[in-house]
Amino acid sequence: APRARAVWYPLGAMTYDFPAFQTLDGGSRLSLGVAYMSNKDARLLNSVVAGTNGTDANTLDLELQWMTGPFSLLAELYERDTTVPGSADGDDNGYTVQAGYFVVPRVWEVVARVSMVDQTDIPAAWISGPPSRQKELTFGIDRYIDGHNGKWALDFVDTHNDTVDDQDSQQLRLQYQVIF
Repeated sequence: APRARAVWYPLGAMTYDFPAFQTLDGGSRLSLGVAYMSNKDARLLNSVVAGTNGTDANTLDLELQWMTGPFSLLAELYERDTTVPGSADGDDNGYTVQAGYFVVPRVWEVVARVSMVDQTDIPAAWISGPPSRQKELTFGIDRYIDGHNGKWALDFVDTHNDTVDDQDSQQLRLQYQVIF
């Protein structure tokens, strides 16, 4: 599967230690990226339609990450075109925008995220249930114990489906993340 990704760092190199650990002592970091992936026979990789031999999917992704002082911003936009033999073509797209701010540097961070996935241009036969457009709002607070190696996260998530009735939900999540 051909894949390509290019990232530009106009304000100097950055690591992907999200959130803004690397700018808490001053300065700013910015990354701008674009990625493209073409999957031939993507029946096992495509989350929209799985199991059909010959399914092809092409995905374009745009990304931005900006950190300045205790503030961080992450944005991503994708567009995917899928072709299934003997069926109409389908498109889906989505985005995520996430912001964080350290209220106590390296210890307490407040976060907010908005995400959307739009599958309304996908044939209904590809998925169980009607094609949908779903939005998610998340608000939370993170408590870092050992950077990203160990942290607590408490999030409130409000999910709203614009196109399918009775699909809205709210969640309160508490989790501990360990990276080793």
